[in-house]
Amino acid sequence: TYLYEQEMYNSLQQLQLFMNDFINAAVTSIKLFTLHRTTYIDLFEKRLNYLQNALECFQQGKIDTEQTMIKIQRY
Repeated sequence: TYLYEQEMYNSLQQLQLFMNDFINAAVTSIKLFTLHRTTYIDLFEKRLNYLQNALECFQQGKIDTEQTMIKIQRY
């Protein structure tokens, strides 16, 4: 996609969240975590919030998938 090719990951993630595409938003958050890192301390101290965001997105994606499966099983 254009946003990915232009490395506009923050905008891409906002679009993915707007579209309720939580799994791809989580992957983008992991990309943001590793992007332009300098040291492991930098990753831990300054970028840990990206991993926490990724976890929240994965959890929301799991909930959405489970709800969809319940709806499908009803029909």
